[in-house]
Amino acid sequence: MKILLSAFLAFSLFSAYALKPEREYVVTPKKIGMPHVEYNIPSSGASLNAWQLDLNENRDQDKTIIIAGGDAGNMSYFLNLAAMLSQKGYRVVLFDYRGFGTSSDFEINENQLYYDEYATDLKSVVHFTQKKYPKTKLGVYAFSMGTILVDSVKEELDFLICESSVIDARKMEARIFEQKGKKILIPESAEKRYSTFLEMEQPMLLISGILDTHTPLMDSVEYAERKENVQVLVYNGGHGAALGTMKETLINMIDGYIAALD
Repeated sequence: MKILLSAFLAFSLFSAYALKPEREYVVTPKKIGMPHVEYNIPSSGASLNAWQLDLNENRDQDKTIIIAGGDAGNMSYFLNLAAMLSQKGYRVVLFDYRGFGTSSDFEINENQLYYDEYATDLKSVVHFTQKKYPKTKLGVYAFSMGTILVDSVKEELDFLICESSVIDARKMEARIFEQKGKKILIPESAEKRYSTFLEMEQPMLLISGILDTHTPLMDSVEYAERKENVQVLVYNGGHGAALGTMKETLINMIDGYIAALD
């Protein structure tokens, strides 16, 4: 296990503790004149809105990163991150789960931590991207709730980046009740997803904040200690605050991590 430290301080804007999707986008690529392609991706009875960014015309690699968001907001909150990664030469695909952004309607209980349908959505986006770019090296950058879903695509990925990782949803359920007195709901799949996550063999970068009480650093460290191909990037901030904390440093470290996998 290798631990990387960035000594900055920031606090998170993403601390919903359960589902809080937003339909309205805070920004869109079209609104700010950013080159992009928009897709509607079918997913088991739903249609998912997605944006693809290719901002570096001098790309000397064919690597694609799919961003799997967390429990709050929508993909527009990750547009800055996506743009910075795309400028480094990555093809970046953002998407909204059903019930988020302009994807299909989906009845949501806001006390729910996640739905199994979101794993189906992530898998649909991965398969869509693989079909469109069959020779690309493919990775997922998952946030918080999104990290619960990556077991559904563990066979398809070349690398995985998880920020504010929910290693075990059952542990998070107990932790939120203890810290906030809030009872959240988790699907029956939680135990199986935890077991599958432990079996994942892909190279993995876990990004975790020292001040994160939601998905604490120790969870990522304990997981990484059990694996030979997992690194932990530590920043001095709260839940989901890596980009706000490290800014370009985060992007450079991610780029260096992926380049070292070749």
